[in-house]
Amino acid sequence: MADKREVVMSIKGAKRSLLTAGASMLAMGSACAGSAQTTDSVSAAPPASSLHDNSTGPTTNPATNDLGEIVVTAQRRAERLQDVPITVTAVTPAALKTFALSSTQDLSSVVPGLVFTQGLTNANPYMRGIGQQLDGINIEQPVAIYIDGVYLFQPASAIFSFNNIAQIEVLKGPQGTLFGRNALGGVINIKTEDPSHTPLVKVDASYGNYDTITGHFYANTPLTDNLTFNVAAYGVDRMHGYGYNVTLKKHIYQSEEWGGQSKLRWQSDTGTDVSLNLLYTHVANYIGGTTGVIPGSLAEDGKTRFIDTYTVADPVDTKSPTNTFMASLHVRQDLGWATFINTAAYHTLWAKLTYGVNAIPFGSGKALTIDPFHLKAHTFSDEAQLQGGTVDTFNWIVGLYYLHDVSKNTFSPALDGSEFFHITASLPTDSYAAYGQATVTVLPDTRLTGGFRYTLDKKSISGTANLFGTISTPESSGIPTHKSWGSPSWRLSLDHKFSPDMMGFVSYNRGFASGTFNSTDFTNTPASPETIDAFEAGLKNELFDRHLSLNVAAFYYSVKNLQLESLTPGVGRTGTVALFNAASSHMYGTDVDFTIRPARGLSLSGGFELLHAKYVDFPRGACPQPSPAGGNPTTEICDLSGHHMSRAPKFMATLGAQYTAGPVLFAINDEHNSGFTWEPGGLVRQKKYDSLSGSITYSLPNTKWQFQLYGSNLLNKAIWAYAAAASTSIYSPGVPRVFGLKVSTEF
Repeated sequence: MADKREVVMSIKGAKRSLLTAGASMLAMGSACAGSAQTTDSVSAAPPASSLHDNSTGPTTNPATNDLGEIVVTAQRRAERLQDVPITVTAVTPAALKTFALSSTQDLSSVVPGLVFTQGLTNANPYMRGIGQQLDGINIEQPVAIYIDGVYLFQPASAIFSFNNIAQIEVLKGPQGTLFGRNALGGVINIKTEDPSHTPLVKVDASYGNYDTITGHFYANTPLTDNLTFNVAAYGVDRMHGYGYNVTLKKHIYQSEEWGGQSKLRWQSDTGTDVSLNLLYTHVANYIGGTTGVIPGSLAEDGKTRFIDTYTVADPVDTKSPTNTFMASLHVRQDLGWATFINTAAYHTLWAKLTYGVNAIPFGSGKALTIDPFHLKAHTFSDEAQLQGGTVDTFNWIVGLYYLHDVSKNTFSPALDGSEFFHITASLPTDSYAAYGQATVTVLPDTRLTGGFRYTLDKKSISGTANLFGTISTPESSGIPTHKSWGSPSWRLSLDHKFSPDMMGFVSYNRGFASGTFNSTDFTNTPASPETIDAFEAGLKNELFDRHLSLNVAAFYYSVKNLQLESLTPGVGRTGTVALFNAASSHMYGTDVDFTIRPARGLSLSGGFELLHAKYVDFPRGACPQPSPAGGNPTTEICDLSGHHMSRAPKFMATLGAQYTAGPVLFAINDEHNSGFTWEPGGLVRQKKYDSLSGSITYSLPNTKWQFQLYGSNLLNKAIWAYAAAASTSIYSPGVPRVFGLKVSTEF
């Protein structure tokens, strides 16, 4: 174990390093400003009053082959990416298509520092080491996911394939002022296409290995001079699974997914813009549920060991259908002196999950099963904003936010086919927030941004638990059944334009993640909110007549009250998953991303992240201890202070290349991950890997037809979707090598 004093000294050194890095970046910008290109081709973003939330780019100038413009809404208004004092990665529809990225889990392939895992039905994104390993209802992820301006409260809602995407923005670092208490580690902001007055139909169909059929459809049309409409639909069916269950003697890891979306948009001549958005998805797969035994571990039956990556000996046929529906109404009104924006949404989720715990046969050949696990959630949210001012001198935004969610679950474990535990729980949530942020030009080319938000969360828990005939409730267990947490968050940043092509910034952000209850253990006291203090310094550059974009950022985080789950004795009921707060952690590192067009038809893009993330004060951690005989691990209370944080790779990098030769586009992308631990004790590790994806696209001359050969995980690396160290160390594999042929057209 690292000495606590040494850890503290290293943290102080990191703080000095960060300040030095920030000063060096600003000094370098000042030194380079005189030699940087000054060109009128770098246009400012349009005035705030004329911006629509879905304004996106890029727009490349074919005559100069420069990088063009990318417009993002990282500060809830449209701005050039290179003018935003936040580390942002913008993923375009072209990148999703050419690099064969098909779902939210694939985003880590083009965003260094993002680790996207999946446990059971839940999406578990980690950004710069910040994430949430907890599974269950009413447990929000500290990397918030938004779609068309609506926050996805339930983590299970964030697992879906891409369709009709206009742009995806990945914001790194806490975004607590404008996006709320759910954005402790960052934001994944997904935007779909808005209806327009241009008639358009796009279709594609593909066939891949494992008998996988995929199809997409999109249509857009004007209905009247003021009314436009679009509709999108998709389906994915992997009919032949890439794994095999030797106990059930059947192929597994099939998947089925389909969904649809439609928008109706009305725009008046007086500055009114109203959009009705309807979205439905159905997702069913084995990922994160069906598990195997990790090499070196032994199942509870004392016999079953690791077979191979995609072969398991699970006596339970995992099923995990998840259905989501969302309806939202977006209203935008130009008031002249300001713009009023309101987004109201209703979101419902239903999931039924049957799975075996730890892939463990118990004597009789049956297993500890969860059959069924029902989750139902209904969420209503409303956000009202006023935006005003101009981009160049002074702009501001104020807003109010309200969310109401009721999540219910039924949890029924059965041992050797006999139910021994039955629990029903209901967890209502009410969240209220008021916020404001303003940016003012304090000196020529220097802007100061300040923002503040106050959030009040109210949560409660009710239900009954029946353990072998003994009935208990949260009230009878003695835990608090109602909790309120109020917390401020803020942002302070300073940015300076050294030239039209170079901007530097420093920022300080406070963020927090809400407290929560454990819905499967009524003896577990609720976890307190997490808080983060984040410091960042960055430099954004467009060089060589805007043929090279190079962005660099250094950051330092201090996190308190980390929410973790564990089998730690003495926390909650012994032998069950307990929810608790670790003391604190610190992380610091460097982000670099670039895009370069060295020659006509050739584009290179990528980046890397170096991350140092450790628990600073973690005296009551859970340490799985491997058995000397190669059997099952045991869990002991230990001091994890100084240990590296889970799901926080020390090094991540991406590198993509696209080359156009006549009607053919070649694209390839590599994601490198140095590996990470899956739980704080460090017993189970994801090995380092490179995930290679790409495509070859042929555009039939003088037509709209395209033919594409695509593939992902081309090196067939064993990349786990989920792993854990418990009474048996287990894993659930991710998708192996996939490839196929796609045909698409539009008219």
